[in-house]
Amino acid sequence: MRRQWSADELGECWTLGVEDLALLAGLPDAGKLGLAAQLAHWRQHGRFPDDELDLPPAVVGHLAAQVGVGADALDG
Repeated sequence: MRRQWSADELGECWTLGVEDLALLAGLPDAGKLGLAAQLAHWRQHGRFPDDELDLPPAVVGHLAAQVGVGADALDG
């Protein structure tokens, strides 16, 4: 699985839409980031991630910034 993404690629491939962000409203931080990661991974790969290691740190950071939580919200 690809581990390196440029800033442009992150923006193009891993940016959440308004509808995605609306689904995340009211969830706890881990839930917001977890659901965002699942949605974005599904769109990119046609499947849900098997575990956290399927998500490169740059992708997690990009998604976390979009939903307003720390990238460490998925830890554990």
